[in-house]
Amino acid sequence: MINAKIKYAFVITFITTFLFICLGVASPQSKSGATISELRQAKKEQGLVGPFFQDSASKKWFLEDREGNSYKFDEITKKWKKIGEEPATTAAPQPKASPEPKAATVRTGQSSVIHDKYYVAVKTLKLLRQPDRSAGEVGSLDFRTKVEKLAENDHGWMQVHQRERNLTGWVYGHRWSLEKYELERPRTAGGRKKVSKPTEEKPEAKPDPM
Repeated sequence: MINAKIKYAFVITFITTFLFICLGVASPQSKSGATISELRQAKKEQGLVGPFFQDSASKKWFLEDREGNSYKFDEITKKWKKIGEEPATTAAPQPKASPEPKAATVRTGQSSVIHDKYYVAVKTLKLLRQPDRSAGEVGSLDFRTKVEKLAENDHGWMQVHQRERNLTGWVYGHRWSLEKYELERPRTAGGRKKVSKPTEEKPEAKPDPM
């Protein structure tokens, strides 16, 4: 009789201890809102390989895969989300601000960025950093090189851009050095039309009277 009571007490103690251990393990899961089965199921569905663990302070679940990427378990979607990725939002994207005009002075009635195409009409065309003849040179372009017009001021300067070499600079006297179409030969300084001054007619010499 005594042995039966001892066995009964031993069984009760064992069951009580087992339940206490189970409740102790389940308590952090209930606090975090996620169960081990949910964590494993999400891990399996997403094809992730690696251990997961729970942070003791935040009670959040984390996972690290074989490549060293870290994931955090989202209790709302029940999915592992890679740490560092921006969450997808349904908000409309903000419009990008239009670029500021590069030219300080732009001809009235024209936009700051103009996409007119020109070709270099001289053998070598120098591009300057600023619309000033004393400004430094950013590069030079060969004959028949295609450029895009960006801006033009009222002092005979035009700002152009060359896509292939990514050069942007100012050109003085563009009406001579640039042309809307490709020329067969480059223009030379000797080919410029010079305006000749009118010659004054000298009065004819009259014969001296005898």
